[in-house]
Amino acid sequence: MKICYKIKYKKGQVEYMSRSKFDAAQFQNPGREHAVAFAWVWNDVVTEEGIESRLKDMQKAGIGAVYVLPEPKEFRPVTMKTNMQPDYLTDEFMDRMHFFVKTAKEMGFQVWLYDEGGWPSGSACTQIVKKRPDLRRKCIYPMNVELSSGMEYVPPLHHENFLASFQKKEDGIFTRIFDKVIFDGKMQIVEYRCMAPTLKYAESEEFFADILHPDTTKLFLELTHEKYYKALEEYFGIFIPYMFDDEPGVDYHAWEPGLEKLFLEEYGYDILDYLPVLTEQKALSNVAEKKALSDWRILISKLAIQNFFLPIRDWCRAHGILSTGHLDGDHDAESMITRIPSNTLAMEVLRSFDVPGVDVIWRHIYPEGAGTPSFQKAVSFFPRFASSAASQIGKGLALTESMAVYGEGMTPSIIRYVFGAEVVRGINVFNINSISYTKGKIRPGFRPEKPGYENFSAVNAYLKRLSYLAKLGVPECDAALYMPCRDIASGDSAAAFHQLGEALEKQNIYFDVIDEAFVRESEIKNNALCMGLAAYRYVFVPEGSTMPEDVRTKLKGFIVEQGGKLTLKPTAVCDNDKLLFMKRNLPDGSCLYLVFNESKDPQSAKILFKECETERNLQCYRLYPADGRMEQWSDFDLTLDMGDTAVFLFTKEKLSAGKPLTVTQEIPVDGAFTLTKAKEFKITQEGIVTKEDSGQMFPVRLGGWKAYFTDQFSGEAVYRTAFKLEPDLATGEWILDLGQVEYTASVKLNGKQIGVAAFVPHQVRFGGELLQEVNVLEIRVANTAANQTVSADVHSYFQLGDIGQYHYRVGVMERESLGGGLYGPVVLKKLE
Repeated sequence: MKICYKIKYKKGQVEYMSRSKFDAAQFQNPGREHAVAFAWVWNDVVTEEGIESRLKDMQKAGIGAVYVLPEPKEFRPVTMKTNMQPDYLTDEFMDRMHFFVKTAKEMGFQVWLYDEGGWPSGSACTQIVKKRPDLRRKCIYPMNVELSSGMEYVPPLHHENFLASFQKKEDGIFTRIFDKVIFDGKMQIVEYRCMAPTLKYAESEEFFADILHPDTTKLFLELTHEKYYKALEEYFGIFIPYMFDDEPGVDYHAWEPGLEKLFLEEYGYDILDYLPVLTEQKALSNVAEKKALSDWRILISKLAIQNFFLPIRDWCRAHGILSTGHLDGDHDAESMITRIPSNTLAMEVLRSFDVPGVDVIWRHIYPEGAGTPSFQKAVSFFPRFASSAASQIGKGLALTESMAVYGEGMTPSIIRYVFGAEVVRGINVFNINSISYTKGKIRPGFRPEKPGYENFSAVNAYLKRLSYLAKLGVPECDAALYMPCRDIASGDSAAAFHQLGEALEKQNIYFDVIDEAFVRESEIKNNALCMGLAAYRYVFVPEGSTMPEDVRTKLKGFIVEQGGKLTLKPTAVCDNDKLLFMKRNLPDGSCLYLVFNESKDPQSAKILFKECETERNLQCYRLYPADGRMEQWSDFDLTLDMGDTAVFLFTKEKLSAGKPLTVTQEIPVDGAFTLTKAKEFKITQEGIVTKEDSGQMFPVRLGGWKAYFTDQFSGEAVYRTAFKLEPDLATGEWILDLGQVEYTASVKLNGKQIGVAAFVPHQVRFGGELLQEVNVLEIRVANTAANQTVSADVHSYFQLGDIGQYHYRVGVMERESLGGGLYGPVVLKKLE
C-alpha cells in the first residue's frame, strides 16, 4: 500500500515517490511518518532504563515521533542550568543515542535527529570554538577612543582586527580617518574592529561559531553529523528521515575577516566607508548608504548559503536523509531579513533545506482577541515562507516547530488552532517543543506530570491525520507575492509587502512567496513561472518595490496591477472572510479542500466550491481528522468552531462512507453530580510533585471547581452521576455533549472508556449499545498546570537557572487559563 508521500532512501541518494491518491485506511490510521515529532530535551543523567520508561510514558499520550534535543551543561549555564550526562557527543552519549533509536524503532516511534547541543545550530555547543578559537562568530564592534584635546591619533592599521576609524563631529557627520589627526576636544573618534559579539544568553564565549567560514561547517559536520552517522549508520537511509538544523545565523552586525576584499570584488566600492551606517551609529540619509546596507546584508547571506546551508544539505542527501530546519526571526519579512543578515536572501536560504520550516514558539499564531498576543508581532501569512520554498524546490514538505514558549496554559483547542492556521498555509510536517527528560522544577511540558497528559492522545491522533491530508497532492496556487528582499535589506519598511499578503488572504486567494532569485531561475512554461512544483500566472508586487531590470523584464505580463480589475478567482466562494481556504490537487484528478476558522468565535458560512457546479460526476466526502470518520456530503452550509479545520474530498471514486446524521432528540443529564479529586499537580521546594488522590466524594453543582479546590489547584477531578434511559432508545449513534469544559475530559459510560473530549465543542461520540436503563457516567476533567506556575512561590525556592529566562513572559500568557471544572450543560444527543 502506498502512503501519500513516501521517501525512498538509498545510500547517498534520496528518491521521492509520487504522491498517491487518497487512501481511506491511511487516513483513519496514518503511518508513523505523519506523527508529530516532539523535541525530547535531554537535560539530566540519561540512562537506558530512563530512556525506555520515558518512551513508554510518551506512548500513553499517543506520541508517535520524537527527536533528542540535547541541552549540555555548557549550553546556557546561568539561565538554563542542566546536568546532562553523558557529556555531549562523547562515545557514551552516542551509545545512549543508539539505544534510544533502537528502542524507539522497536516501540513503533518515528525518530528524527537534531544537529546541535542547544541552539542555534552550527557550534557543536562550544566544541568548535574550543578547537579553533579563530572560528568564533564575529561582528563589527565600534569602540570610542578616549583622548584629551591636542592629542594625536593615528589609525592602528597594524592591529589584526582593526577595520577603520572615523571622526564623528557634533553635527553627526562621520569622516573616515586615513592618516594622523589632532584631537580637538569636540569631535568623537570611533574605531571599528572585527571582534566577537557580546553574548546575551549563552554566557559562554565559546558557544557561537562563525557559519560564514567554510572551516566551521567542515568541523561542525565532523563533530556532529559524522559522529551520528558512525553511531547510527544502520538507521540512516532506512529509518531516520530528517536532520533538524535550528536557527543557524550570525550576529546583527556580522563581519568576516577579509570581507572588505570580497565586497570590493563583488560590488566595486569600499564597504569600510559605511561602517557607521552598518552599525546604526549613523542614520540612513542617501541612496548610496541604503545600497551599501543592502549589499552588505546580501553578501553575508550569500556567504552563509554557500559555506553553511548548502554543505549541510549536501551532506544529508549524501547520507540518505533530508535536511530540515528553520531560521530565527521568521515571523515577518522585516525581522527575518534585517535582524540576522545571513537570512537576508530569506527565500533562497529556505530553499537550501530539503524541508524548509518556520518557528511558531512565541504565540506568533493565536486567535485574535482570545488573549495576549505574541511578544513579537507576526504577520498572519508567515508560514507561507516555508511552504512556498517547499513547493519551489519540488519536495512539497514544509515544517513547523511550534508551542515551545506558549506556556502551560495552552489547551488542545489552542493547539488545534495553531496547526490549523499553519496547514491552511501549506505546512504539513509537525514538530512540538518540548518534553523534558527530567520532571523539572516548575513546568512539566509534555510529561506525565501534566494535568490531562493522557488526553493528549486525542490531540496527537488529530494532528497525525491532518498531517497525512496536508501532504496529499500539491496546492492549487496560481498566484505569487513578490518579496522585495533588496528593498527591505536597504532599510525600507516591509509594511506594503505584509499588507498586500494579508489582503490576498482576506480575498481567499491562495498564494506563494517569491523573490528575485526565483524569478531568474524559473522557466516560463504554458504562460506560467515554473520551478519545482510551482507554476504562477499572477504576481503581486508591493507598492514602491524596486527590482533589477532583468527581473522586472521577466515579470512583464505576470504582474497584477494594483487597483486594476482582478481576474484571479478565490480558492472558493464564501460569504465569511473569517474562513481561510486551501485546495490540494491529487494526481488521480481528485482534490481536497481545507477550510479553517481563523476567528476565536464559531463561524457559519455558505461555501461554493467550483466542483459542485462543473464536475457533476465527482463525489464529495467530508473527512474528520478528529476521529477518522468519512461522510457523504452535499450541504455546504458550514459551522466551524475556533481553530477547527473542515476537510472535503472531491473524487470519482466511491468510498465507504456514512451519511451525515442529525440530532433528533436531546436528553439533559441534569441529575445530581458528585466530585472527587483524582490527581494534583504542585510546585514545591523539591520541584514538581504529582499526587494521585482518590479522596472524598462530595455533591457539587456544575461549574468552576475553585470553590472546592482553591484558585491554585492544578490537576484532575472526576464528576459522577447516574441517569435513566428508556430501553428502546439504546440504539444507533449518540453524542455526549459536555458543554463548557476547562479544559479537557475523558469519559466513561457504565465503566467503559468512550472517548476524550479534547477540543471545543467538548463532545464524545459513541454507540447506543453501551447504554442501559440505568447508566453511570464518569467525567474526568483536567485543567492545566498554569494555576500552579502562576501562584507558586518560585523565587523563594529556586535560582535564576532553575526558573529559566522564559518564565516571566509565559507567566503573562498562563494567567489567561486559570480555570478548571465542568460547567455543562451535559446533554445526550441521539443521531439519526
